[in-house]
Amino acid sequence: MRTLNKKQINSVFLKIVAAAVVGALLSSTTAHAFFYEDSESSTANVFSSTSLDLGLASDEDNFEPNDGWIPGSSAERIFFVTNEGDLPFVYGLKYTNGDSNDLCENTELQVMYDGDELYNDKLEDFDIFYDSGDPFLDHMMLPAGPDEHEYYFKIWLPIDTNGDAADETCNFDIAAYAWQEPLEPYTGFWDEDSLSNEIESADWEGDLTCNIGETVFMIGDEDDPMENPVDELNWPGEFGVFPDFADPFVVGTNNDNEFPWNSNYVKDEATDFDIDFFYAGKDGLAKLTISWSPGRSAAEQKEVFLDGDSVGTTPNRTGVSTAGWWENMPRFEDEFIFPLSQGTHTLNLKHLKGDGTLWDWVELEIIGCSAGEGDVIINEIMWMGSDSSFEDEWVELYNDTDHDINLDYWTIDNAGDGSKLTLPVGSVIPAHSYYLISNFAADDGDSALSDTNISPDYITGDLDLDNDGETLTLKDAFENTVDEADGGSGWPAGENGDDKKSMERNDVPSTGWHTCTDSECNDTDFWDSEGDNYGTPKAENKSENDPSQELLQEILEDIGEPVLDVVPNLEVDLSAEEAVEETVEDIPTQDAVIKEEETVEGTSEEEGSPDGTPPTTEPDEETTVEEPAEEEITEEIVNE
Repeated sequence: MRTLNKKQINSVFLKIVAAAVVGALLSSTTAHAFFYEDSESSTANVFSSTSLDLGLASDEDNFEPNDGWIPGSSAERIFFVTNEGDLPFVYGLKYTNGDSNDLCENTELQVMYDGDELYNDKLEDFDIFYDSGDPFLDHMMLPAGPDEHEYYFKIWLPIDTNGDAADETCNFDIAAYAWQEPLEPYTGFWDEDSLSNEIESADWEGDLTCNIGETVFMIGDEDDPMENPVDELNWPGEFGVFPDFADPFVVGTNNDNEFPWNSNYVKDEATDFDIDFFYAGKDGLAKLTISWSPGRSAAEQKEVFLDGDSVGTTPNRTGVSTAGWWENMPRFEDEFIFPLSQGTHTLNLKHLKGDGTLWDWVELEIIGCSAGEGDVIINEIMWMGSDSSFEDEWVELYNDTDHDINLDYWTIDNAGDGSKLTLPVGSVIPAHSYYLISNFAADDGDSALSDTNISPDYITGDLDLDNDGETLTLKDAFENTVDEADGGSGWPAGENGDDKKSMERNDVPSTGWHTCTDSECNDTDFWDSEGDNYGTPKAENKSENDPSQELLQEILEDIGEPVLDVVPNLEVDLSAEEAVEETVEDIPTQDAVIKEEETVEGTSEEEGSPDGTPPTTEPDEETTVEEPAEEEITEEIVNE
């Protein structure tokens, strides 16, 4: 039997320990793996350990912006893959641990490395890894020692995404995984690291709002003046060379530097291109502003289309043809106004004439909202004309809200010669104010209006009201009915005799109309002279013979209350009878008033009543008033 000396025993022991350590490392369930080696010297055995250690890092905590997403929204994040160990490796990147919902399923991803696009497809399908035969992926290897690769990630929601992806949250990880060749991923010695991400979509299918002043999109910088196009407008550094651009340009998805800032008709460069965008709000009135220069063109013109329909053309614009033209080239801002509904839309900017265009910025904002029923009412109609001319007709509108209302593209059916009358672009009716539509200016010889006090807001020769009556229907830009004056069976009020008296809306609009007979209706505040004309254009209606006012006065008189001169603001959609009944319910009875004034003697339990019983009082016979029931009063008056 062989006897081992002390040195030999130590060597065997070290080898056993090394084997145990390696066995433990190989059976480990963590994501880290280590390389090991064993070497001997003439005097001792030495064990040393090195590692395969991959890292994934980012300077941001998440993709930004990551909430309020709508179709077209996008976000960016930079990732760094690092070698934090002592061994070289190859690696891959992938999407993992994602939620199962429509937002995750619809989101798309672009990945860039060193200016090259490595991936552009569904986020859920993302998985790229080292491939020595692929010139875009053969860089995915890191040598031993500290080193890193930088990746640009961009995610977006396609512009045509449907409402199934609204109001959802998508949580997912981006993972990096490393291994050593010639082995396969996740075999042998490997490592993995990941970073969590979260995006949230807006509820664009829920309760929609319309916000006047909201910017739907802005491309470019309004505050940055247009300068030398080589420096300012995305030219690559020399004239005559045009950069690539996105067509269509998708708002929220494409960056500003992908917009075709320069177009040239001669070279057929960006002379007809699209802007796709998603509007998430309630129906509104939009204003598109394009800021541009014709450059050196003698005359240039553009036409704008929304979803295939023309919304207008620019005037002919003249550029500067002298040397150094970019230092003093003119810039023009042209505006286009049109209705805009919720959903995906395409704006087309089409070149009509001229050599080329330099774009400065493009903005779309909301300047008006669709109206609710009764927001604006037809308040007064001079359907018979005046003693100056039978054509001296006018219609007055009233804004019954607390905010200004844009009237662009509003119409009044039947107000024209058998057709609708369209209000002009740029029309606005301020809160609680009037808007007067007239056939003549106040100083016209055919107008009886006071030329010192009354100024019509819209003068048109197209107003044509049938003296036998017709129904006027006020509609907003989306053809929603806002109000109606029902004269289909003859005008319900107004007078066309020796005196010309307007038809005024009752103080409670739903109760109908009355004829303006008050003496103030004939005042020179409204007319050239106190002649035969009665009406209150651009002023509150006179209520001397307003049926809703008279009915309320009778009720108040019958129950012994003071007569009111003005009807309370009953902004309700009720019939005359319902309006009266509701008013009666709100009026305190005499008995209730008397009871409030009675003085009750005695104390309550809280005030120290000896036996804790509530105090009692005898009714005062002298102050008791016997009052008929409210139902009897209402029935009696309504039936009169």
